Amino acid sequence: MDVFLFPFIGFAQEDTIQLRDELNFIFHLGESKQIDDLEFYSNQLLNDTIAFTQDFRDSVAFASGTLFADFKNTIKARHYFDLVSIHSVFKIPSAYTSGLMEMDEHKYDAAYQKIYDAPEAESGILFELRIFELAGLSLLKKDYEQFDQLATGFFPEDSTINAELKYLNDYSYLLQNMKKKSGFVAGALSAIIPGLGKVYTGLPGQALASFLKVVPLGIITAENYLHGGFKNVQFYIFGSLFSLFYIGGIWGSSISAQIVYQEKVDEIQHNIRVGLHVPVDRIFH
Repeated sequence: MDVFLFPFIGFAQEDTIQLRDELNFIFHLGESKQIDDLEFYSNQLLNDTIAFTQDFRDSVAFASGTLFADFKNTIKARHYFDLVSIHSVFKIPSAYTSGLMEMDEHKYDAAYQKIYDAPEAESGILFELRIFELAGLSLLKKDYEQFDQLATGFFPEDSTINAELKYLNDYSYLLQNMKKKSGFVAGALSAIIPGLGKVYTGLPGQALASFLKVVPLGIITAENYLHGGFKNVQFYIFGSLFSLFYIGGIWGSSISAQIVYQEKVDEIQHNIRVGLHVPVDRIFH
């Protein structure tokens, strides 16, 4: 289990025997994969506001969130991380971990808000981490103005954050300068020469495949017409196939412009999401 909880216990509240016992039992349930019992027992502790202090319940919520994160149950993990109170020492790792879970589900506004609402640090690595994460999430939201405000003049001392920030700047440039090819032009080119529109959109392999399907069918259709005219049954058979692939090639070329553009955007956004995980995993895990 990924138990990065224990190094923080001494700073969160008095290190009581009861807290250690409860946490040990919670992690025992987790390691035994008794997920339903883990949820039931954690909820009992969290709902008892009389017997247990807020610090105690914050520790339980954080431990439960950690375990459900290990189980890849992001819904329940986020639920427990979000229960950690704002004044807890666990609030920052909880907010960042929960926020990145939202990000991985492409809920960029929710992710941004969780990290924005987390306690701020005036300096140091947590200060740099906050700016970096908010900048990256702004980029994922395509809020380039906000990204520039955060990233311009930001020179983190932490080597990991500094390296990942350079990637963010590169991705920002690519996203803002990437041109989407015209679907109309792609379709028109394929109407003139089958497959040419796919070359225009950057898909030479598909262009060749389209050309090798459409052109031979066109030649066979023409030969059957020359040999038998409209009375030739094979003229209609091959003519229908030619028309199908010809029109399909035009349509495919026109929509490939959007598909190719979106695939490039998706790849860049995937790289951004991976990069935003790197310093968080290193610092908190």
